[in-house]
Amino acid sequence: MLKRLGVQIGDVSEGHVELYIDVIDSMVNMQGVCHGGLLFALADTACAYVLATTGGTPATVDASMTYLRPAPLGERVTATAAIVKSGKRMGFTVVRLEDREGDLLATFRGTCALV
Repeated sequence: MLKRLGVQIGDVSEGHVELYIDVIDSMVNMQGVCHGGLLFALADTACAYVLATTGGTPATVDASMTYLRPAPLGERVTATAAIVKSGKRMGFTVVRLEDREGDLLATFRGTCALV
């Protein structure tokens, strides 16, 4: 599924994950910017990946995203995920979505059950 969405894997280490997409024509909405649902999917994927680096099998149970700026056609969007807290059954993450220059595009907060 990641390949279909155009998600590529960057740096991965325990408790840290970077994923990215290059916004192409098929990803933009009628305003000519990356569809918010795709950005949400990128962030949700980063959320799960970062919790998986600790050995858990995550399943998102709650998530929210705040969109701050659009990602235009041709932009590279990087999702950087970090674990805020993780226990035996639940994990909480924060994901930052940034453009090429490191400017913040959106923030995502996710809670996952660890099954």
